[in-house]
Amino acid sequence: MASDTTVDGTPASLEGQTIGVVKDTASAQVLKNVVPGATLKNFTTPKEALDAFYTGDVSILGGGTLWLAANSRIDKTALLPFRPYGRSGISCIVNQNNGKLLSSTNIALGQMMQAYMDGDAGTRRMINRWIGPGSDVGLSQESIRSLYGLILSVTAEINTPATPGI
Repeated sequence: MASDTTVDGTPASLEGQTIGVVKDTASAQVLKNVVPGATLKNFTTPKEALDAFYTGDVSILGGGTLWLAANSRIDKTALLPFRPYGRSGISCIVNQNNGKLLSSTNIALGQMMQAYMDGDAGTRRMINRWIGPGSDVGLSQESIRSLYGLILSVTAEINTPATPGI
C-alpha cells in the first residue's frame, strides 16, 4: 500500500473504497457488515487476491493486511511502532508442519472466541480493547460475535475452561 494512503484499516477509512477479499471468508463477511459503504471485489483464492493487489487491480486487501496498512507509514528510524501492538489485533501464523503447535494455537484461539461468545467479562474486555468499540478498529460487539460465531460454527466443539495466563 502506498505510503500516502488515507486508509488506516478503520471502518471510516474504508468507506467508498474497493476492497479485495477471498469470497465467503470470515474477513469478507465482517467487512460486508462493518463497512457497508465499501465495494467488495471477490476472488476465489488468496493467490488471486494477492495477484490482483500486486498488479494494481485492487489497492486494499481485506484480512490481516488491514493491520499492516494501518502501520505501513512507520518512520523506518522510529524506535517504537506507530500503533502499539497491544492495541492491535495481530494474526497468529503457525507453520502447517508443526502439528502440536498448530493444535495448541487453534485450541487457545477457539477457547478465547468461545469465552467471548459465552459473555466472559475478562475475555470481552481483552478482545474489545484490541478490535471492539473504542479501539482503533472499532468493531461492534455484534460484529465480533458474528465473526467468532462463523468461525466456531465450522470447527469442532471446544471446552471453554482454560487456565488464565497459560
